[in-house]
Amino acid sequence: MTRVSKKKLSKDARKKLLTQFVYLFSRATKDKQGDLFTALFTDTEEIMFIKRVAMIFLLLEGYSTYRISKTLIVSDSTVRSIQKRCESGAYDPIIQQMRKKDFDREKFWNTIDKVLRCGMPPRVGSGRWKWLYEMTD
Repeated sequence: MTRVSKKKLSKDARKKLLTQFVYLFSRATKDKQGDLFTALFTDTEEIMFIKRVAMIFLLLEGYSTYRISKTLIVSDSTVRSIQKRCESGAYDPIIQQMRKKDFDREKFWNTIDKVLRCGMPPRVGSGRWKWLYEMTD
């Protein structure tokens, strides 16, 4: 579970830190961006981000919240929460990137399609995310 300090950052400090975070990633090559992502986040955090982006993509593609929840092994309420945030515009920057011509929708879709056709791995066990790492290689 994520632990966040009870000491709140000011909006200004948060914005400055976020700017530096974005700068760090934007200056790295594509290969290094993946390394940065892996170095900064735990396995659980990585999967959380991956699933969140997959939910946004699948909602854009018109999949039902039920289908998404069963495919990605998340609760229906989680998918509905993401759906509400999509509808409110919270994920517009992500959606705009997904709609750009240079976004490799086909590659992204093929990865999601493999999940949809093959189903998800077991919920527990040391190799439960092996399928994902193999698909992204």
